[in-house]
Amino acid sequence: MRKHIGHLFGRSALFAFAIGTAATPARAVDIINKDKVLRVVAVNDSNGDSNAVTLPPKQQFVNVCKSCVILLGNTSVEADGNVVVVIEGGKVSIPKKK
Repeated sequence: MRKHIGHLFGRSALFAFAIGTAATPARAVDIINKDKVLRVVAVNDSNGDSNAVTLPPKQQFVNVCKSCVILLGNTSVEADGNVVVVIEGGKVSIPKKK
């Protein structure tokens, strides 16, 4: 029973984060988790705030920040402007535009 309650709390926190980002002014950086497992990334915003963002498998969060550093494991990217950060193979990257 305790495990089930924790699982529901995690979904509630994720839902609250999604609602909070939807209500804020538009930002540019999106994050896509292409992995088959849940990933938690650290988002260090340019204003000094740091947040943990949980991304379920094959999901995307939009408008995460305007300018930030996104960390996962031993990888990080500086994201600024209208970019999409991709999680793949447990690493973060910004694919080059073709």
